[in-house]
Amino acid sequence: MDNFFEIKKISKCDKCIITKKNKKKELKFFHKENDILIRKGNEKAEILIILSRYERNEYVNKLIDFLEKFKFKDYTIVNGLQCGFWVPKNLKLAELYSYCDNVDLKNFPNLKVIITLGSAIYNITKSTDIGHWSEFKEFLFNQTYFYTGFNEERQIRVYPFPYIDDLFSVKSLDHNVHDKSDSFEYFFSIKQIGLIKEFLNDSK
Repeated sequence: MDNFFEIKKISKCDKCIITKKNKKKELKFFHKENDILIRKGNEKAEILIILSRYERNEYVNKLIDFLEKFKFKDYTIVNGLQCGFWVPKNLKLAELYSYCDNVDLKNFPNLKVIITLGSAIYNITKSTDIGHWSEFKEFLFNQTYFYTGFNEERQIRVYPFPYIDDLFSVKSLDHNVHDKSDSFEYFFSIKQIGLIKEFLNDSK
């Protein structure tokens, strides 16, 4: 029997719009900020990769294979949100990421580059001023990155990428499985990888 006098501690997640609207209660919550999924190579890695949310292992493994293909060896992967979620209609993503505030850049003092996948861009902007990776797709004439805000202690380059499921196919998860390596999203991501490597080489 529950203790009548016990006060239930209400977490930040309890008040989140995702929790309130998710009737199935199938969210996968994490218990701390910067819940590191993968850390490759040096603990003082210069690259932070932010997933848009909790992602299935199959997609994360595809991402790791992709990075290793292009000789990325030192990086950290974190979740942009503390949960995997069903997206309610008319959800304001910028407000959601700002409320969750799951990525504290102060925990990564050696960063030179941040990669955001999909809506993880809101982890950095926390507004709709910059809200989609496609705003950077005109790479022939424009820069494909922006810098963290002036409220941050350091100005770090942020390279937006498409959503992870726009880059890779997983047979057990995709209804219409096809090779996405010939898509513009995949091509753009390869371009971003090349630009990141060039920047890191030049900054040594």
